[in-house]
Amino acid sequence: MSTRVCSRPLPSPRAKLTPLAASGVFSVGASILIDAPREKVWQILIDLPSYGKWNPFTRSMTVVSKSGSSLDDQTLVVGRLFISAVNIPPGMTPPRMSGTSLVTTLEHDNFRSAWVTPPAFGRGLCPWSGGRCSR
Repeated sequence: MSTRVCSRPLPSPRAKLTPLAASGVFSVGASILIDAPREKVWQILIDLPSYGKWNPFTRSMTVVSKSGSSLDDQTLVVGRLFISAVNIPPGMTPPRMSGTSLVTTLEHDNFRSAWVTPPAFGRGLCPWSGGRCSR
């Protein structure tokens, strides 16, 4: 597996993404060969409640209302907000930081999703303690 962090998007011949804001972007790319049908991989990637079982960076993802309350329906949908509790650096330990994001793209046929994490939807990444942002 290779991981690359850069200040601009990684080139992709199939990507037709919206242009990035001139103020800067944090972009992470990684690749690995997975011996499974892409439909199965996609279902795992959009199953937000399962992230803590397998993802050392994103320990939990929770779809929330605009007020920040967890929704009963945890289905990823364009226009919904979600909170990611993350570990930097990655590790299978309790999360250290969190951030709120807005789903902007969800293309099941193309196995593609995108979201933004602007300060207007939360406080950016913040320290995580006791299941909440501790700011």
